[in-house]
Amino acid sequence: MLKRVTEDAGSLLTMLGRLGVKPQAVVHRPPGELARAVYNCLECFDRAVCDEMSTQDRRLSEAPGFCSNGSWISALMASSKLPSGARPCGAGEAP
Repeated sequence: MLKRVTEDAGSLLTMLGRLGVKPQAVVHRPPGELARAVYNCLECFDRAVCDEMSTQDRRLSEAPGFCSNGSWISALMASSKLPSGARPCGAGEAP
């Protein structure tokens, strides 16, 4: 089961890594947000483009415009830059 979850979340995890999002930022989000983000990736019509981007070795500064998880990823990026224990306004918003 964990192998399947990892496979399903692969594109999202690659995107988060390219954006420099720390794993702790994902862990500290409200329950269900990660599952919703993975679901968004699985249902994405641009998944092939995203998968192609994951084969390139370059750092990103923001999520691509086509990404349905863009606002959620932006919130993760912001929370990754906050001091330990601080939470941004609207941190409980789902993707």
